[in-house]
Amino acid sequence: MFFRWYRKLCEKISEDNWSPGASLISLQMRLTPKLMGLTWDGFPLHYTEKHGWGYLVPGRRDNLNSQEENQEYLCPHRAIEKVYQEYCEQNSKEQPEYLNPSDELIWTDSTVITAGTVTRRAVEPTWLTASNARRDRVGSELKAMVQVPPGYHLVGADVDSQELWIAAVLGEAHFAGMHGSTAFGWMTLQGKKSQGTDLHSRTADAVGISREHAKVFNYGRIYGAGQPFAERLLMQFNHRLNQTEAASKARQMYALTKGVRSSRRKKWDVVGKRVWAGGTESDMFNKLESIAHSAQPATPVLGCRISRALEPKAVKDEFITSRVNWAVQSSAVDYLHLMLVAMKWLFEEYNIDGRFCISIHDEVRYLVRSEDRYRAALALQITNLLTRSLCKTVQVFCIRISKVGQLSHLSMLFITGVCLPMH
Repeated sequence: MFFRWYRKLCEKISEDNWSPGASLISLQMRLTPKLMGLTWDGFPLHYTEKHGWGYLVPGRRDNLNSQEENQEYLCPHRAIEKVYQEYCEQNSKEQPEYLNPSDELIWTDSTVITAGTVTRRAVEPTWLTASNARRDRVGSELKAMVQVPPGYHLVGADVDSQELWIAAVLGEAHFAGMHGSTAFGWMTLQGKKSQGTDLHSRTADAVGISREHAKVFNYGRIYGAGQPFAERLLMQFNHRLNQTEAASKARQMYALTKGVRSSRRKKWDVVGKRVWAGGTESDMFNKLESIAHSAQPATPVLGCRISRALEPKAVKDEFITSRVNWAVQSSAVDYLHLMLVAMKWLFEEYNIDGRFCISIHDEVRYLVRSEDRYRAALALQITNLLTRSLCKTVQVFCIRISKVGQLSHLSMLFITGVCLPMH
């Protein structure tokens, strides 16, 4: 009787392929949350036939009683049933072995497609889909399993709020040509995660969700998602919100950030249609939409063109959200390419023994000989400085330059013309 729960995890002896041990553990089993210690608001998840998924609070007897009648105090069993399984399926992937006990390198069949999306982001089934290791995220240990050969180190970093910064600079080029001239841009310069003053932290405090959830909310808005999308996210991330409260918060946040459509024309209106006004991010949205609606959309930094299948002459005003998304993410790929060129130059110039290993969207990692790891880290800092300065220069002062040759010449002058001591 005591071991009945364990017997549910084992195959029956009568089966041909029987083997001892618990081999039937899956996300569909109601026992799994207890084995994994999953909680909701800090309390253990629990399943009953009558109410479905919910949570148990010690010392209370009304946890699952009369919840349907009182809409002001909803038991989240419906929300858990919807979100719990999706969350685990996305984050509990099988962990392949990369190194055996003898530290011999094991080759895998997975390959990196360098430009696998419309926005030219790389595609790969293991590293590029794995999140950073977190204690409360199942399967996130994948990156921690990656090791390097003896005598080598991995040196890498990610660009802090890269896409937010690029979007902000585009808006400032549209507005006044000065970095920090808009409220959105000023926040990307002065906001600090440690002090809770960056965009994601401020959004999390205002809406009542975690900072990680606020990132999804903010990027969804920047990439063109509407208020209905925001309402669904808010209700998913904060199960105490009802439909009315979520709609009110979404309207408030969009009015403060994106603003409202205005037909008043101003001297910097490059859209030629109704523009966004009154929000901290209005100028940024106006610039992104102007790029998306242009005859031949191209990134401001390196002049990369969007696929001809998505140009306005082919699709008119369709896929506008994808084109707005492309304007930022494809500029981020320009940023990556410039970083790779600068790092290759610095490695060769100062005889740093290392090579490019992998890029994960806004993150790069280099395999470097151990004695060169500190100089490689310094090279990465200098590379970020040069690349960020170039993007700022091109986007603000050369925003109207459209010929790829001119931009490439400017890029090479800037990257090869600045050199800082490495010794």
